[in-house]
Amino acid sequence: FGDAAAPLGSLCTPPVDASTNSLDCDDTQPTVYFAALEICDGLDNNCDGLVDDADPDLWSGQAFYVDADEDGFGDDSAIVNACALGLGLSEIGGDCDDSNPNAFPNQNFTVGPTQTYTSIQSAINDACDGAIITVEPGTYNEQLTFLGRPITINGAGQGSTIIEAASPAVTVPSAQSSGTQLLSLTLRADGSPFASDGGGIFIGPNGYLDVQFVTLEDFASTSGAGGGIYASANSTLFTDNVVFTDVVSTFGDLVYTQGAWFSSQLSAPWPTTTGQTAV
Repeated sequence: FGDAAAPLGSLCTPPVDASTNSLDCDDTQPTVYFAALEICDGLDNNCDGLVDDADPDLWSGQAFYVDADEDGFGDDSAIVNACALGLGLSEIGGDCDDSNPNAFPNQNFTVGPTQTYTSIQSAINDACDGAIITVEPGTYNEQLTFLGRPITINGAGQGSTIIEAASPAVTVPSAQSSGTQLLSLTLRADGSPFASDGGGIFIGPNGYLDVQFVTLEDFASTSGAGGGIYASANSTLFTDNVVFTDVVSTFGDLVYTQGAWFSSQLSAPWPTTTGQTAV
Protein backbone atom coordinates (compact mmCIF):
# COMPACT_ATOMS: atom_id res chain seq x y z
CA PHE A 1 0.00 0.00 0.00
CA GLY A 2 1.52 3.29 -1.12
CA ASP A 3 1.45 6.91 0.03
CA ALA A 4 -0.85 9.13 -2.03
CA ALA A 5 1.41 12.08 -1.25
CA ALA A 6 4.43 10.43 -2.93
CA PRO A 7 3.43 9.32 -6.44
CA LEU A 8 6.14 7.79 -8.66
CA GLY A 9 4.25 8.09 -11.92
CA SER A 10 4.25 5.46 -14.65
CA LEU A 11 7.26 3.13 -14.47
CA CYS A 12 8.18 0.12 -16.59
CA THR A 13 10.03 -1.45 -13.68
CA PRO A 14 8.80 -0.10 -10.31
CA PRO A 15 11.19 -0.31 -7.34
CA VAL A 16 10.62 -2.96 -4.64
CA ASP A 17 9.25 -0.36 -2.23
CA ALA A 18 6.62 0.90 -4.66
CA SER A 19 2.91 0.02 -4.82
CA THR A 20 0.25 0.16 -7.48
CA ASN A 21 -2.26 1.73 -5.05
CA SER A 22 -2.25 4.76 -2.74
CA LEU A 23 -4.37 3.46 0.13
CA ASP A 24 -1.79 3.79 2.93
CA CYS A 25 -2.69 6.52 5.41
CA ASP A 26 0.72 6.42 7.18
CA ASP A 27 3.52 5.06 5.05
CA THR A 28 5.97 5.29 7.97
CA GLN A 29 4.21 2.52 9.94
CA PRO A 30 4.22 -1.06 8.61
CA THR A 31 1.15 -1.97 10.70
CA VAL A 32 -0.89 0.86 9.16
CA TYR A 33 -2.59 0.34 5.81
CA PHE A 34 -6.02 -0.03 4.28
CA ALA A 35 -7.96 -3.01 5.72
CA ALA A 36 -5.30 -3.81 8.35
CA LEU A 37 -6.38 -5.31 11.68
CA GLU A 38 -7.00 -2.60 14.27
CA ILE A 39 -4.79 -3.38 17.29
CA CYS A 40 -3.99 -1.66 20.57
CA ASP A 41 -0.98 0.46 19.58
CA GLY A 42 -2.22 4.05 19.48
CA LEU A 43 -2.35 4.04 15.67
CA ASP A 44 -5.16 4.04 13.14
CA ASN A 45 -4.15 0.67 11.71
CA ASN A 46 -6.97 0.25 9.20
CA CYS A 47 -7.08 3.85 8.00
CA ASP A 48 -10.71 4.44 8.95
CA GLY A 49 -9.98 7.51 11.07
CA LEU A 50 -10.56 5.67 14.38
CA VAL A 51 -7.88 4.58 16.84
CA ASP A 52 -7.88 1.64 19.28
CA ASP A 53 -10.96 1.66 21.55
CA ALA A 54 -12.74 4.22 19.38
CA ASP A 55 -12.77 1.74 16.49
CA PRO A 56 -15.62 -0.82 16.63
CA ASP A 57 -13.44 -3.06 14.45
CA LEU A 58 -10.81 -3.39 17.21
CA TRP A 59 -9.29 -6.84 16.82
CA SER A 60 -6.94 -7.11 19.77
CA GLY A 61 -7.56 -6.05 23.36
CA GLN A 62 -9.44 -7.65 26.23
CA ALA A 63 -13.09 -8.56 26.67
CA PHE A 64 -14.92 -6.39 29.22
CA TYR A 65 -18.53 -6.12 30.35
CA VAL A 66 -20.37 -2.89 29.66
CA ASP A 67 -21.07 -1.20 33.01
CA ALA A 68 -23.51 1.51 32.01
CA ASP A 69 -24.45 2.48 35.58
CA GLU A 70 -20.81 2.35 36.76
CA ASP A 71 -21.52 0.32 39.89
CA GLY A 72 -18.57 -1.99 39.30
CA PHE A 73 -20.62 -4.84 37.79
CA GLY A 74 -21.32 -5.25 34.09
CA ASP A 75 -24.12 -6.65 31.95
CA ASP A 76 -23.50 -10.30 31.05
CA SER A 77 -25.17 -9.76 27.69
CA ALA A 78 -23.05 -6.73 26.71
CA ILE A 79 -19.40 -7.63 26.10
CA VAL A 80 -16.95 -5.42 24.21
CA ASN A 81 -13.27 -5.49 23.30
CA ALA A 82 -11.14 -2.69 24.72
CA CYS A 83 -7.44 -1.96 25.06
CA ALA A 84 -7.78 -1.11 28.77
CA LEU A 85 -10.36 -1.05 31.54
CA GLY A 86 -11.99 2.35 31.33
CA LEU A 87 -15.06 4.29 32.35
CA GLY A 88 -18.25 2.35 31.69
CA LEU A 89 -16.50 -1.04 31.64
CA SER A 90 -16.01 -3.79 34.19
CA GLU A 91 -14.11 -7.05 34.49
CA ILE A 92 -16.99 -8.46 36.58
CA GLY A 93 -20.41 -9.35 35.18
CA GLY A 94 -23.63 -10.36 36.88
CA ASP A 95 -25.40 -7.00 37.11
CA CYS A 96 -29.14 -7.63 37.19
CA ASP A 97 -30.04 -4.06 36.22
CA ASP A 98 -27.29 -2.09 34.49
CA SER A 99 -29.42 1.05 34.47
CA ASN A 100 -29.59 1.15 38.28
CA PRO A 101 -26.34 1.90 40.17
CA ASN A 102 -27.90 0.63 43.41
CA ALA A 103 -28.61 -2.82 41.97
CA PHE A 104 -25.65 -5.19 41.86
CA PRO A 105 -24.84 -8.76 43.01
CA ASN A 106 -23.81 -10.01 46.43
CA GLN A 107 -25.62 -7.47 48.56
CA ASN A 108 -28.36 -7.96 51.13
CA PHE A 109 -30.73 -5.35 52.53
CA THR A 110 -32.29 -4.31 55.82
CA VAL A 111 -35.56 -2.38 55.69
CA GLY A 112 -36.73 -0.31 58.63
CA PRO A 113 -37.73 3.18 59.77
CA THR A 114 -34.12 4.19 60.51
CA GLN A 115 -32.43 2.19 57.75
CA THR A 116 -31.23 3.40 54.35
CA TYR A 117 -34.16 1.48 52.90
CA THR A 118 -37.43 2.46 54.56
CA SER A 119 -39.55 0.84 51.85
CA ILE A 120 -39.61 -2.89 51.10
CA GLN A 121 -40.36 -2.27 47.42
CA SER A 122 -37.32 -0.02 47.05
CA ALA A 123 -35.17 -2.88 48.34
CA ILE A 124 -36.86 -5.29 45.90
CA ASN A 125 -36.07 -2.88 43.05
CA ASP A 126 -32.35 -2.95 43.95
CA ALA A 127 -32.07 -6.67 44.78
CA CYS A 128 -30.24 -9.03 42.44
CA ASP A 129 -30.50 -12.82 42.34
CA GLY A 130 -30.18 -14.45 45.75
CA ALA A 131 -30.51 -11.27 47.80
CA ILE A 132 -32.06 -11.44 51.28
CA ILE A 133 -34.24 -8.51 52.37
CA THR A 134 -34.59 -8.43 56.15
CA VAL A 135 -37.59 -6.38 57.28
CA GLU A 136 -37.58 -4.96 60.80
CA PRO A 137 -40.69 -4.93 63.01
CA GLY A 138 -43.29 -2.35 62.11
CA THR A 139 -46.21 -1.69 59.79
CA TYR A 140 -45.42 -0.99 56.14
CA ASN A 141 -48.19 0.52 54.05
CA GLU A 142 -47.24 -0.61 50.57
CA GLN A 143 -48.06 -3.15 47.89
CA LEU A 144 -45.15 -5.36 46.85
CA THR A 145 -44.27 -6.56 43.37
CA PHE A 146 -41.48 -9.04 42.74
CA LEU A 147 -39.44 -8.37 39.59
CA GLY A 148 -38.66 -11.89 38.41
CA ARG A 149 -35.43 -12.31 40.37
CA PRO A 150 -35.14 -15.06 43.00
CA ILE A 151 -34.94 -13.16 46.31
CA THR A 152 -36.08 -13.67 49.92
CA ILE A 153 -38.15 -11.26 51.99
CA ASN A 154 -37.74 -12.17 55.66
CA GLY A 155 -39.77 -10.38 58.32
CA ALA A 156 -39.35 -10.36 62.09
CA GLY A 157 -42.30 -12.68 62.65
CA GLN A 158 -46.04 -12.98 62.18
CA GLY A 159 -47.69 -10.01 63.86
CA SER A 160 -44.37 -8.23 64.21
CA THR A 161 -43.63 -7.26 60.61
CA ILE A 162 -46.93 -6.19 59.03
CA ILE A 163 -47.57 -5.22 55.43
CA GLU A 164 -50.91 -3.41 55.23
CA ALA A 165 -51.97 -2.79 51.66
CA ALA A 166 -54.68 -2.79 49.05
CA SER A 167 -55.22 -6.04 47.19
CA PRO A 168 -53.24 -7.76 45.95
CA ALA A 169 -50.77 -7.03 48.71
CA VAL A 170 -48.09 -9.07 46.92
CA THR A 171 -47.82 -9.64 43.17
CA VAL A 172 -45.59 -12.34 41.73
CA PRO A 173 -45.13 -11.73 37.99
CA SER A 174 -45.24 -14.29 35.24
CA ALA A 175 -42.12 -16.46 35.04
CA GLN A 176 -40.89 -15.40 38.49
CA SER A 177 -37.70 -17.38 39.16
CA SER A 178 -37.68 -20.35 41.50
CA GLY A 179 -36.17 -19.72 44.91
CA THR A 180 -38.37 -16.70 45.67
CA GLN A 181 -39.48 -16.67 49.32
CA LEU A 182 -41.84 -14.68 51.54
CA LEU A 183 -41.14 -15.43 55.21
CA SER A 184 -42.18 -14.52 58.74
CA LEU A 185 -44.61 -11.62 58.42
CA THR A 186 -48.26 -10.63 58.26
CA LEU A 187 -50.15 -9.41 55.21
CA ARG A 188 -53.20 -7.34 56.16
CA ALA A 189 -55.84 -5.82 53.90
CA ASP A 190 -56.22 -2.05 54.23
CA GLY A 191 -59.98 -2.17 53.65
CA SER A 192 -59.97 -1.01 50.03
CA PRO A 193 -62.68 -2.62 47.84
CA PHE A 194 -61.36 -5.49 45.73
CA ALA A 195 -63.12 -7.42 42.97
CA SER A 196 -60.47 -9.54 41.31
CA ASP A 197 -58.30 -12.62 41.92
CA GLY A 198 -55.74 -13.00 44.67
CA GLY A 199 -56.61 -10.69 47.52
CA GLY A 200 -53.45 -11.29 49.54
CA ILE A 201 -51.05 -12.75 46.98
CA PHE A 202 -51.42 -13.02 43.21
CA ILE A 203 -49.03 -15.36 41.36
CA GLY A 204 -48.89 -14.95 37.59
CA PRO A 205 -48.55 -17.78 35.05
CA ASN A 206 -45.31 -19.76 35.45
CA GLY A 207 -44.54 -17.81 38.60
CA TYR A 208 -43.01 -19.23 41.77
CA LEU A 209 -43.40 -18.44 45.45
CA ASP A 210 -42.50 -20.18 48.69
CA VAL A 211 -44.57 -18.78 51.58
CA GLN A 212 -43.61 -19.75 55.14
CA PHE A 213 -44.82 -18.51 58.53
CA VAL A 214 -47.01 -15.82 57.01
CA THR A 215 -50.42 -14.64 58.21
CA LEU A 216 -53.01 -13.20 55.80
CA GLU A 217 -55.73 -11.10 57.44
CA ASP A 218 -59.01 -9.51 56.36
CA PHE A 219 -58.74 -10.04 52.61
CA ALA A 220 -62.06 -10.22 50.76
CA SER A 221 -62.79 -10.38 47.06
CA THR A 222 -66.36 -9.60 46.05
CA SER A 223 -66.11 -11.19 42.60
CA GLY A 224 -62.84 -13.06 42.32
CA ALA A 225 -61.07 -16.24 43.32
CA GLY A 226 -58.47 -16.88 45.98
CA GLY A 227 -59.18 -14.35 48.70
CA GLY A 228 -55.88 -15.31 50.28
CA ILE A 229 -53.70 -16.58 47.44
CA TYR A 230 -54.37 -17.02 43.73
CA ALA A 231 -51.95 -19.21 41.76
CA SER A 232 -52.24 -18.92 37.97
CA ALA A 233 -51.69 -21.63 35.38
CA ASN A 234 -48.35 -23.45 35.51
CA SER A 235 -47.22 -21.52 38.57
CA THR A 236 -45.67 -23.10 41.65
CA LEU A 237 -46.76 -22.41 45.22
CA PHE A 238 -45.30 -23.82 48.43
CA THR A 239 -46.84 -23.04 51.82
CA ASP A 240 -45.72 -23.90 55.33
CA ASN A 241 -47.46 -22.52 58.44
CA VAL A 242 -49.48 -19.98 56.52
CA VAL A 243 -52.40 -18.69 58.60
CA PHE A 244 -55.57 -17.17 57.13
CA THR A 245 -57.80 -14.95 59.28
CA ASP A 246 -61.13 -13.65 57.98
CA VAL A 247 -60.26 -14.28 54.33
CA VAL A 248 -63.13 -14.78 51.87
CA SER A 249 -63.82 -14.66 48.13
CA THR A 250 -66.33 -15.88 45.58
CA PHE A 251 -64.25 -19.00 44.81
CA GLY A 252 -61.62 -20.61 47.01
CA ASP A 253 -61.54 -18.49 50.12
CA LEU A 254 -57.96 -19.29 51.10
CA VAL A 255 -56.07 -20.60 48.08
CA TYR A 256 -57.31 -20.91 44.52
CA THR A 257 -55.11 -22.74 42.03
CA GLN A 258 -55.81 -22.68 38.31
CA GLY A 259 -53.64 -25.45 36.92
CA ALA A 260 -50.86 -24.57 39.36
CA TRP A 261 -48.50 -26.86 41.26
CA PHE A 262 -49.33 -26.47 44.96
CA SER A 263 -47.65 -28.09 47.97
CA SER A 264 -48.62 -27.51 51.59
CA GLN A 265 -46.68 -28.64 54.63
CA LEU A 266 -49.79 -28.59 56.82
CA SER A 267 -53.17 -30.11 56.10
CA ALA A 268 -56.23 -28.25 57.33
CA PRO A 269 -59.89 -27.94 56.38
CA TRP A 270 -60.76 -25.38 53.73
CA PRO A 271 -63.32 -23.06 55.39
CA THR A 272 -66.15 -21.60 53.39
CA THR A 273 -66.88 -18.89 55.93
CA THR A 274 -64.74 -16.44 57.86
CA GLY A 275 -62.47 -17.88 60.48
CA GLN A 276 -58.90 -18.98 60.90
CA THR A 277 -56.98 -21.91 59.58
CA ALA A 278 -53.45 -22.75 58.44
CA VAL A 279 -51.88 -24.49 55.46
